Amino acid sequence: MKLDIDALAARKLLAVAGTGLIGLVGLAACGSDDGGAESDAETSTVENGAGGEDTAAEGEAPAEDAAADTCEIAPAEDGAGTDFASPLERCAAGAVGAWDVAVTEVELDATDTILEANAFNEEPADGSQYLMFTLTGTNNGDAAADPFMDLWMAVDFNDFRYEDTCGVLPNDLVDVGEVAPGESFTANGCVFVDSAGVEEAVLALSSLSSAESTETYYQLG
Repeated sequence: MKLDIDALAARKLLAVAGTGLIGLVGLAACGSDDGGAESDAETSTVENGAGGEDTAAEGEAPAEDAAADTCEIAPAEDGAGTDFASPLERCAAGAVGAWDVAVTEVELDATDTILEANAFNEEPADGSQYLMFTLTGTNNGDAAADPFMDLWMAVDFNDFRYEDTCGVLPNDLVDVGEVAPGESFTANGCVFVDSAGVEEAVLALSSLSSAESTETYYQLG
């Protein structure tokens, strides 16, 4: 399942532009309701790899690490997760380009969560749903990097690949920004999928900045 890097990069830029428009509309709506309160989307966390405190929007308590109550992240063996038939289990951190990334939480049907996250998120059609997952990753590279711009994700099951995103998320990956070398992030990703067979869903992650367009696979169901 090798990906076309140029095509993925172009699609990623379109995703960024679309998310920006949704975010601007959402902020405008919030400003009219609560006098300019901060957007709920600004909750993603970046954690200091040396043990420093999480950062959060000014005036807010630091967001809790979603992995803290669910599992202890452990590095996978070299090469683990590169075979679609043997995806990484929950909380196993696999190599994705310069990142070590683990899936720490999964909400197979996150429809209610997504609809509550932003008034402009649309309800999926009958027979489909939003599949949301929490990623915790560490930047092992030599330079700061933005995981939203670098990590490309898709969900596979029933011999079909799902790539359509869900709109504005709680603790959205798009809000993480640059992560310094040695530091970590915890944030959510989400893909719009068919409901039938979702229990067999596998997440595919790849790095757009990596010289090789290999994928690392994670079991979601």
